[in-house]
Amino acid sequence: MKITGDDAAVIKGMLARGDKQQWIVAWFGGDFNPGRVAEISTGAKFAHVEPAPRSRLPPIGPYVSGQSAHRALLALGPVKAAIDRAIRELTVIDEEPGRPKRGQESRGAESAPGG
Repeated sequence: MKITGDDAAVIKGMLARGDKQQWIVAWFGGDFNPGRVAEISTGAKFAHVEPAPRSRLPPIGPYVSGQSAHRALLALGPVKAAIDRAIRELTVIDEEPGRPKRGQESRGAESAPGG
C-alpha cells in the first residue's frame, strides 16, 4: 500500500492521540507495512506533514481483526437471510390485487371533507 500525505497526516494524528501502532496498522488494513508507522512516528518519512485534526481521525481502536470480522460476517448470515425473507414476503403482500399501494392507505381519510 502506498502511503499518501493524507494517510501520513491521519497516522500522525492517531499517534498524537495515543493510539497504539498495532491499532494504526489494523485500521489501514492487511497489506499495510507496520514499518511505515514507525518511519512516520520518527520523522524518517513525511516529516513535513502535520497531524490530522481529531475530526479527521477514525474512532479510537482497537479495531476488529480480520478473523473477528469474518466470524461476525458468518454470524450475521442468518440475520441477513431472515431480513431478505421478510422483504420478499412484504413485497408479495404489497402486490396483492386490490390492496392500496404503500402510503395510499390513509389518503382517503385525509382528503375527505372535514378530515
